Amino acid sequence: VTGFVIANPHLGPEESAQFSFGVAFQPFDWFSGSVDYFQPEITERIANIGPQTIVNCVAGTQANCPPGLTALSPTATPGDPTLGLGVARGANGEILFLQRGQASLGTIDVSGVDVSLNTTFDLGGFGTLSNELVASQVLSYEIDGGADIAGEAELPGVRAILRTVWNYGDFNVAYNINHIGPQDSALSPSLDRLSSWTTHDIQVTYLTPYNVRLSAGVDNIGDKDPVLDPGEGRGFNLDLYDQYGRVTYVRAQVDF
Repeated sequence: VTGFVIANPHLGPEESAQFSFGVAFQPFDWFSGSVDYFQPEITERIANIGPQTIVNCVAGTQANCPPGLTALSPTATPGDPTLGLGVARGANGEILFLQRGQASLGTIDVSGVDVSLNTTFDLGGFGTLSNELVASQVLSYEIDGGADIAGEAELPGVRAILRTVWNYGDFNVAYNINHIGPQDSALSPSLDRLSSWTTHDIQVTYLTPYNVRLSAGVDNIGDKDPVLDPGEGRGFNLDLYDQYGRVTYVRAQVDF
């Protein structure tokens, strides 16, 4: 079936409303933190509409259809955005062509908790040591009022970064631990569970007397591979992981 991807003239803007509540605290000079609850709601979400959805909606066999889907004239010139999304059929009901693209469809409801914890220690003649833990837990993720899919494929429930920085004169050493929690496989959510993914980074920086900052570091020190998922067409989720492995670098930054 010939299909054309067009700019949908009936596409409207997404709208959102958000409720959040947080608490910040600092019980000691060396320790502070915050805990925040968030609950955004997105309506009229922009989504790509597939050919089968268009066929079903025009035929009236599917609920929850976006606005503007129509039965197109079989004599129309395809690839015309002014016609909107739809399907054209011949005299015998055969599909002649489709026009598909993005449309306003449904809602997304999310809730979760963000946590930030910070410590700073004065080491006297040995400089200072600071730590920052930033973590996010998705409590629920619902699309169009359906089942909660938090923790399913592409939506790990937990993300966290632990940063440690030692400052000593014009030098500092930064060490990061990055963590992505487990999630379901895109192939078989009910049976397969993907493991978590944790990597380590380190960077050494020297601030020269000429306002030039020199850095050298290594990302993913352990050369850890991305979490493979047989349900992903490219082997793993590129929005969560990368295939670069261990990366070494040097950097120079000049401040004016």
